[in-house]
This record gives sequence, C-alpha cells and structure tokens, in this order.
Amino acid sequence: MAIQQCIPSPHRCRMGRSGFTTIDMLAGLILIVTATGILFEISVGYLRVRNQFVCERTLRLAAQSQLERYRAGIRLDAPPPDAILPPNMTLTTSLTPGTGPWEGMTRLSVTASGEGLGGHPQSITVSGYLAEVSAP
Repeated sequence: MAIQQCIPSPHRCRMGRSGFTTIDMLAGLILIVTATGILFEISVGYLRVRNQFVCERTLRLAAQSQLERYRAGIRLDAPPPDAILPPNMTLTTSLTPGTGPWEGMTRLSVTASGEGLGGHPQSITVSGYLAEVSAP
C-alpha cells in the first residue's frame, strides 16, 4: 500500500485568510484617526503654552530695557524708542520712596502690559532702586 503525499499546488485555492477584511481596515482607520486626534491636541496645547511664554518674555524684556534706560539717565517721561514695542504693548512707570535699608533711594517700577495671541491680558512688573531720580 502506497502512501500518497499531498503536495500543494500553486493553483490550488487556500481555505483561510488571504488579505485584509473590512474589520481590519476599520480597526486600522480608527487607530490612525485616534492617534492623529491625540497628536493634534498635544500640538495645540504646546503652541498655546509657547505663545504665552513668548508674550511674557517680550513683556519682561521690554520692562527691563525701560528700567535700564532710566538707570542710564533718561528722563522718566521719555517714551520708548519708536518701533521697539509691539502695537498691543504699553509701559507704565511708578515711583515710590525707598523704606528700611533703601531709605534715601527711590524705587522705580516699570509695568509692561499687553495681550497674548489669544487676547488674554498679561502684565509683568520689574522694579529697581535708584540713588537719584529726576521727576518729570
């Protein structure tokens, strides 16, 4: 009795999965859409925080620069140089006499105010003491 071996033929149809099914395609699409949505939310959050940081940094640099101009001897009523500040930014200056160990000096505070890209108001105050201040 001879035993026959089953040799698969290249032309024979296989019974089993061949290719993607509709469920496989839908599952893949759902994974791609979910990953894209999560990436989008992360990107938007990052851009929001970055824009707030850039606005705060710009306000701080403007206030610090104006304070340094006062320390260099510019008059207190002198406006900042043209085209230095963004259009939505303002600088205000206030003077208070020093107290305690700073008595005899004047505390000069410069507040920079402006709006971020989202329209949220922000302000930064930078202060320093000066030995002599010529009031306007």
